[in-house]
Amino acid sequence: MLEWKEFSEVYDVLGVGVGEIVFGVENLMEKRKSALKLSLSTNKAETIREIGIRRICTAPYIVKFYGCKFFKDAYGNEFVVYELERCKYSLIHHLELQRIYGEYSDEQKNLLSLQIIDSVSFLHENRILHRNIKLDSFLITENGSG
Repeated sequence: MLEWKEFSEVYDVLGVGVGEIVFGVENLMEKRKSALKLSLSTNKAETIREIGIRRICTAPYIVKFYGCKFFKDAYGNEFVVYELERCKYSLIHHLELQRIYGEYSDEQKNLLSLQIIDSVSFLHENRILHRNIKLDSFLITENGSG
């Protein structure tokens, strides 16, 4: 794992994708739970553009961006590590749990639907196109909001 003193040495693997992995950690300096998204940076200009997008995405229903760092591994591969708000699980996992443990009330369904619409509307209002919208793209925070 990365040896940065501001993060706990104990971590959880939250997800794995093509060219990336997400760890759940504790930010010791800020005293908060965070997610570290480690991504291979094959196109520096595209990575810088993504960082810029993450910085402007400050709407209530968008995962918070705390910062990022670049580093190279022993083979010369460049990576970027994003520190993000840690979310409990994806919407699809949340819906599966609801199916098992009880259905949403109409009020909960309406609230969740509005949060999804608000988050996508925020992106579109800022001329940001999310190319991979799916239930796994929507994350649920510790307090249960989307």
